[in-house]
Amino acid sequence: MFGTEEYYQFLNSGEWETIMGYNENQLESSHTFIQWIFPTTKPSQFNNRCPVITVKELRTHPDFINAKLKMKVSLSLMKKHWGIRTDDTVDIPKFKRLNGHNGLRMSRVIQSLVYHDLIDEALNLLEFVKSKLENLNVRKENGITIWECRFNEAKCEILA
Repeated sequence: MFGTEEYYQFLNSGEWETIMGYNENQLESSHTFIQWIFPTTKPSQFNNRCPVITVKELRTHPDFINAKLKMKVSLSLMKKHWGIRTDDTVDIPKFKRLNGHNGLRMSRVIQSLVYHDLIDEALNLLEFVKSKLENLNVRKENGITIWECRFNEAKCEILA
């Protein structure tokens, strides 16, 4: 299993830059990159060769500011892939990608943003997507979206 230190090594390797250059097809068909650019505190059920971070190690690492900057770039890449435009409109066919495996990816993105002390970015993404729910078939747990659940879980983890 890979941990927080391996995540930082990844960020400073050419591998991160390669992923940032992925085209639409690569982003949609590859299922192993998302765990690396948006690591969480729990093992992936789909990729056992990805980092599992701890919030303390992540936030106390000397390269944390760089990790936050790269997280914002990774977020921009995925928002573009999901059809979320910078003017707060959506490309509906791309946005509907969130109905499939990209919905799980969105959960991971939201959690990772919180862990990286980018709570405002996570909340803005969550609120924006919630405002466009009429375009999606959203999975819910206890009456709230899976994305809200993961946001709340991540917030609780960082407060623990």
